[in-house]
Amino acid sequence: MNDQTKSFSPALGLAVVLVCASVGVATAIAPVAGALVPLALLILFGLTRLKRPALILFIAFLVIQDPLLFFVGGPDSGAGYIIKRLDELFLFLMAAWILVTNRTAQRSIGATKLGVCIACTFLAMGVSTVLRGVHWQPSLMDMLLFSKPFLLFALGASVVTERDELRNGLRIALPLMLGVVVFAVVFLVAPSLQESYLGDMRDIDQRLGMNSAQGFFDGPGPYSWFCAATFAVAYAAYLSFGKNRYLYSAITAATFAVLSWRRKSIGGIVAMVLIATLIKAGRDSASRRRAVAVLVLGIVLGISILTPIVVSLWQYTVHEYGGDPNSIARVALHYTSFLIAKDYFPFGTGFGTFGSYASSVYYSEVYAQYGLTEVWGLTPDHPAFITDTFWPMVMGQGGIAGLVPYVAFFVILLRTTWRAARSSASNDEDRFLSAFTLFVLVASLLESTSSHIYDTSMQSAFVMIPAGMAWTRFRTRAA
Repeated sequence: MNDQTKSFSPALGLAVVLVCASVGVATAIAPVAGALVPLALLILFGLTRLKRPALILFIAFLVIQDPLLFFVGGPDSGAGYIIKRLDELFLFLMAAWILVTNRTAQRSIGATKLGVCIACTFLAMGVSTVLRGVHWQPSLMDMLLFSKPFLLFALGASVVTERDELRNGLRIALPLMLGVVVFAVVFLVAPSLQESYLGDMRDIDQRLGMNSAQGFFDGPGPYSWFCAATFAVAYAAYLSFGKNRYLYSAITAATFAVLSWRRKSIGGIVAMVLIATLIKAGRDSASRRRAVAVLVLGIVLGISILTPIVVSLWQYTVHEYGGDPNSIARVALHYTSFLIAKDYFPFGTGFGTFGSYASSVYYSEVYAQYGLTEVWGLTPDHPAFITDTFWPMVMGQGGIAGLVPYVAFFVILLRTTWRAARSSASNDEDRFLSAFTLFVLVASLLESTSSHIYDTSMQSAFVMIPAGMAWTRFRTRAA
């Protein structure tokens, strides 16, 4: 009897029999499910071979959440509602477990500057809620959603990577991310397939008379941000490890971000390149000025070549943001948040009252108080644009007392990752993590001016999880 025969245990044999039986039964009852069972088992087997299967499974679910919703008939169906809320259930359970049991996360968030910022933000929101006397249902819903970016940060803060773990993970993660990005070609080439995929749930987004690239996501917004995150991964890897394949990957991701015609994501990529130029520049001001001059020259040349598209995007922006501040939802939200901060100084109107998802579900009286009930997208029967931007929600609901510590949270992270990215003591993996985190932080701040990015699980995960990892790794250097 050879060694291979000896290693075959009865338990393994029983498992093989059960798997085969499950596949056979599933195929007989539902052919599609039967075809998916082996794939699901293969994925589960792969996850068991990884060091952080729960975290990786959670991120993978966030990426494929939109296709799953389309396949089950949309978020209004029974299965769709479960899928739409499943990410939040996973997040709350994992974060609660980590905050209670993981000492690394506790030390990173507890008695630190970031921990104080988070506590002060919630304190300001809580005091505002109590003073305003907000009903418990919208305030509780909004408090849970408001906590999502900080819980994602806690997930990242619990991760302590080993030597070469990030480099080895790139070999798997980046090709998968590029596959998601490049899938948009299918729908760009065959719009009829995209129409069948979207069904009655939404129309194909068009800008400048062309279809926007959006892949299998439910719109160009999340897709363009995924492209920007992929660019950040690839470009940070190129700067850190020096492999040309990472540069080609970054160019591919940037190209598809442009095809989405989303200005904030395109601007985010430009900002990443600017930051990379400054990171690579020398420490003296003269070399920095030269680096910025080279980048500005490249941008000018690019604008010159793409003048018709740039002019059209500019005209679209002027139309969207110009005119009466109460004529366009996004501008009205920004303008009104300043009025609220002044009227309720130093606090705001509290959780679930302004610029948040809960304030649209439980339509807030604050919109009537400030004359916003007739603004398209902010009306009681069509409140779809209430979550069209992020910071008005923070300042409107928490006032200056809530805005300042939230901004300080990002300032500390930006300073920490900037110093780590430029430190001569950093190794390749340190430079990659710090550069990637710095890139997505800056790009997300640009994105937050036109979306609720930090309260949206998939987009926020690509910012806050690496931010937590970077904070745990570099916080002692920032002291």
